Amino acid sequence: MTSHLPATITATPRRLPSSFSGEVPNGGRMPDKDQSHATPTLVASQPAGRPTAEPPTAEQAQAVFSAFERIMNVAATHGEIGERLAFAQTVTHVHLRDSPQHLTLTLLFDRVPIEVAEGPIGQPEIELWIDTDDVLRFWTGEMHLAMGIMKGKIEFAGPVRKLLRIVPIARRLVGDFQNMAAAENLIRSDDRGAG
Repeated sequence: MTSHLPATITATPRRLPSSFSGEVPNGGRMPDKDQSHATPTLVASQPAGRPTAEPPTAEQAQAVFSAFERIMNVAATHGEIGERLAFAQTVTHVHLRDSPQHLTLTLLFDRVPIEVAEGPIGQPEIELWIDTDDVLRFWTGEMHLAMGIMKGKIEFAGPVRKLLRIVPIARRLVGDFQNMAAAENLIRSDDRGAG
């Protein structure tokens, strides 16, 4: 008996429709362990009605990227936070989508202690594409990652639920990031504690 199926099946990226009601497929249950690498999902990067902001300068994007890298290194060296972030058991590339230069941070959450590396290192299981302002909004407590994805502000590929499970752990560092960002004039000091 011969098979009429192609030898290779490629995943087609999916987009959440603009009329997304918030209902989660599979009743919101996490996929079985062997299904955790299912079809990558991409979300539209510019939802209807979203105002387009001025893109950051190379210097601004680099400053935010460096602060993001430093706060993730704080997480990596913090015993409890670093160990708990490793529960994700994944490698993620976070790309600053609106940066004039190519800026990618690799989060190696597949080991203890976790590691952070500048640039796209290795083969990621998950990829995020996020604007510079949204990195600041996440780390100052103004935006939740899941809502950014749902509203189409953040694109992703791969089993992003692995990251969403550990976001509350990472958010313990919001205060540290706010202090760092205010000291470096990335945010105004009166913006701290907005979330």
